[in-house]
Formats: sequence, C-alpha cells, structure tokens
Amino acid sequence: MSKFYELYFSPTGGTLASVKMFGPKIFGILGMEPVPVNLRTLVRDGGELPAFSAEDICLVSVPSFAGRVPLPAVNLLQQLKGNGARAILHVVYGNRAIDDTLLELRDIMDGAGFVCAAAAETVAEHSMFRQFGAGRPDAEDEAEMQEFAVKIAEVLQAELSGSLKVPGNNPYRERKPVSAIPEGGADCSGCGACAAECPVHAIPAENPKSVNRDLCFGCMRCVSVCPVSARAIPDAVREKMLPIMSQVCSGRKENRLYVERNH
Repeated sequence: MSKFYELYFSPTGGTLASVKMFGPKIFGILGMEPVPVNLRTLVRDGGELPAFSAEDICLVSVPSFAGRVPLPAVNLLQQLKGNGARAILHVVYGNRAIDDTLLELRDIMDGAGFVCAAAAETVAEHSMFRQFGAGRPDAEDEAEMQEFAVKIAEVLQAELSGSLKVPGNNPYRERKPVSAIPEGGADCSGCGACAAECPVHAIPAENPKSVNRDLCFGCMRCVSVCPVSARAIPDAVREKMLPIMSQVCSGRKENRLYVERNH
C-alpha cells in the first residue's frame, strides 16, 4: 500500500508552516493520509529512517540557508534509500532567493534513489530578520499552492523520464562560515531550553549562554525557543547585515513550480 510522507527540516517553523499549507492540498487531491517525518529531531536525537517503496510519494521540504540545503539536513537526506519512490521537492526561502538549494536537493534525492517528479519554491518569514517575508505564507500563497498541487497531482499520474529541470548552478554556491551566531544575553535564566533543542548540540547544557561556534550553523532554533527572548544575534552583527539584507530581501518575492524535465 502506497504512503504519502512529509519529510521536513524546519528549525524555526517557517518551513513547517509552508508544509502545513502545501502538503494537505497535494495529499487531499491524491486521497492519501500523510506520514510526517521531522528531520530536525532525527538530526538531533537520531532514530530510524523510513523505508520507502516505489509506490510511495514524498514531499521533501527544506529551508534555503545562504542558497544551499542546510548541511545537517544534507547529511541525513543522503542516508535515505528511495527505492524508486516519487519525490516532490520543496524549498522554502526567506524572501531573498534560493540560489542553488533546489538543484542541490534534487541531486541529493536523485542520488538517494528517488524519482524527482516536481519541485516548488515558496516564501516564509526570514528566520533571522522577521520583517522580510513577514506574515508569509499568507492567503495569496495558499491559493497559489492549491494551483501547484493540482499540477503536481497530474505529474504524479504520468510516466516520468529524464531528470527534473530546476534552477541552480553546479558547482554549488560556496558554504561560508556562519557569522550570525546567536548568543545568550544578560536575561538568560540558564533554563537550558536552547541546549535541549539545538539540532547539532552546539549549546552546552551546563553553560547555555555560550555556543560552540564550530558546530553552530545559524538555524536560529535557540532564538525561537528561548522563553525569555534572551538569545539573539549580536547587535553589531545585525547592524552590519541589515543594510545588505534590506537590499536583497525587500518587496514581495514569488513562489514557483517546476515540472519540466530534461530528456
């Protein structure tokens, strides 16, 4: 019996918000019940990965981090065994651009034995600067996702040959050291919520104000779960980044669907 899997990596909830809006529209048309798979918790805690069959369909959703798939998600996705299952690729970005994220995700899923049937890029609030893409996904996004779902359902019923066409360049955009690393401020109560939730265990439980800068990949999970809003990117870093972000993240960016194939 075929299954519909929702695999998602969502440190701060933006990608999950898009999944909750997009996924039901696809599996609703297909008449299937979803099986959610939280990749963030698998990265943090380990656990058994699903076993897929050629009859299965997977919505695979990741955020774009500086134009790439987040490295912890890459490491986990590469362990999957698709066995011919069909994949719908879904990249969520914070109102800037996806750069090479979708191409990298397609290559990973192809390499893991999936058949990439369709792909979409959708907008959510930026995880570091919430004023960019604020309130998204919204009602306009939802209507567009419904249109995407109809087209995706049609593609899933077709015979697929060749590779899915998606934007991006190979070699991919270079991964650079993370400069926007959150730190604990004076209001930190030492509760340890950030340490417990960090996907890569970069925050020591015995000293949650600190961070292992070699492990942190800037996902902002610690910022989103801090109960007293004591964790943040240092002001000096924010002030330096904001003018640059304002130039590239302003205005309403588009959602896009990709269903054409290379033959």
